[in-house]
Amino acid sequence: MKQFFRITAALLAAAFLLALTGCGSSSSAPSFTWFVDTIPANLDPQVASAAPDVIACENLYSGLVRKKADGEIVPDLSESWTISSDGKTYTFQIKDGLTYKAVKGASTDHTITAEDFVFAFRRIFQPQTNSPYAVEFAALE
Repeated sequence: MKQFFRITAALLAAAFLLALTGCGSSSSAPSFTWFVDTIPANLDPQVASAAPDVIACENLYSGLVRKKADGEIVPDLSESWTISSDGKTYTFQIKDGLTYKAVKGASTDHTITAEDFVFAFRRIFQPQTNSPYAVEFAALE
C-alpha cells in the first residue's frame, strides 16, 4: 500500500512539474513578480497620489535622482548635477545611452533626453493634467 502512495505521489509530482514547463515567458527580458495588497489604480507619476499608486510609480519609474533608505539623495538617471552659486539653478548631466520602449515588445528603442524631463515637469503644471504636485513644484521656473 505504501508503494502505491509513493508511486502515485511521484507521478503527480512529475505531472505537476511538466505542467509548469509551459508557464513563464519566452522573452529574454528580465521580469519580476510583485505582490500588492491593493491594485494600483493610476500609474501616471504626475497624477498618482493614493498610496498604492505612489508606491507602484516609485518602483516602476526612474527619475534624475533617488532617495536612499537613509534619506541621502543620489543620482539615478543623472550622472551628477551642479548647483549655481545663488542656489537657484540645478544642472543635471544625464547618463549616456538611456532608452525606453514605448510599447512592451516593441523593436524600437527611444533615447531618453533632457527634453523628456522638461516635458514631465511642464506637464505637472498643465491644467488638464490636474496634478496634485503642481503646488509642491510651484517654486520651479
